[in-house]
Amino acid sequence: MHHLVPLQLNDVLEDLSTARLSSYVNFFNTTSNEELYGLYCWNDAVSSRFMRLIGIVEIILRNRFHVALSQEYWNPTLSKGSQDSNDWFLKLYRPYASYSQQNEGDKSIKKKLGPPHNQATPAKVISGMTYGFWPRVLDAQVTVTGAPVPWNILIPKIVPGHHQRAATYWGVPAHQDALFARITLVGDLRNRVAHFEPLWKFKPETEEARERGGVKPRVIQPAPTTEHEVMVRMKKSYDRTTQLLRWLSKSRAEDYMRSENHQALTWLMSLPALDHFKSLPLHREVRLGSLARNWDLKAQLRAGRFLLVTDKGERVGRYYAEPC
Repeated sequence: MHHLVPLQLNDVLEDLSTARLSSYVNFFNTTSNEELYGLYCWNDAVSSRFMRLIGIVEIILRNRFHVALSQEYWNPTLSKGSQDSNDWFLKLYRPYASYSQQNEGDKSIKKKLGPPHNQATPAKVISGMTYGFWPRVLDAQVTVTGAPVPWNILIPKIVPGHHQRAATYWGVPAHQDALFARITLVGDLRNRVAHFEPLWKFKPETEEARERGGVKPRVIQPAPTTEHEVMVRMKKSYDRTTQLLRWLSKSRAEDYMRSENHQALTWLMSLPALDHFKSLPLHREVRLGSLARNWDLKAQLRAGRFLLVTDKGERVGRYYAEPC
């Protein structure tokens, strides 16, 4: 999260490309190249921190689906693997059907599974599936033999931390669609970070639902047009991501909320943090020896500045303000 103004700033901005940076110029009305670069660094810091959280969510999400579906379709005679990790996907997908009869899920499974005579293990297949595969699993309403997929029973096992546990609740398509929308929202954030797109550049906010019968989800908030609105929307996206993590694993969510990543992101998603990055170099340096003497430290902390602690010219620590 530590950034300094490059020695050759104009060259760096040229390398990043005018097209990529134009959205920053137009939205934030930047007044200097230093401010423009600072905003780019802010987005980089926020994005990298978001990705750490999303990585935690992705791993647990994948494992929850895999274990729940493995247990549901476990057959001690026919299944390949164990009761908690087997080839359940062959009950929902047809990877070896003719190409014209395959859906996207069939193709995704076939790509990772390999030919019938040399199939990958279930664990390898599952670990290779992209994030976007998992919400689409909810579209599988019947097995390859035509039996209904009991999502009303499976979903409480996938999101055990959700406040709704009843099968009757999860049997309602609109409630399944809301879960689909939540998982997809996090996936959209993931894709934007992975493609180095501005994380702050939000589209209009829609209700957590899916398009059904040509009816699109209702827009509930327009796209942000001010820095304050960007922060509000970013915090809402963050809260929804951490809530999804809590649904998947309460214990993992509790650990995360005590983490340095959460503390850093909470600061980064604030207007003071944005102002700091606009005015690169955004830190003040404090020598380690001065900490004991309290020289200048109190004033720097009271000002809420980002501090870089050095010892004999080497960086040994950093401090960023607790958000108000």
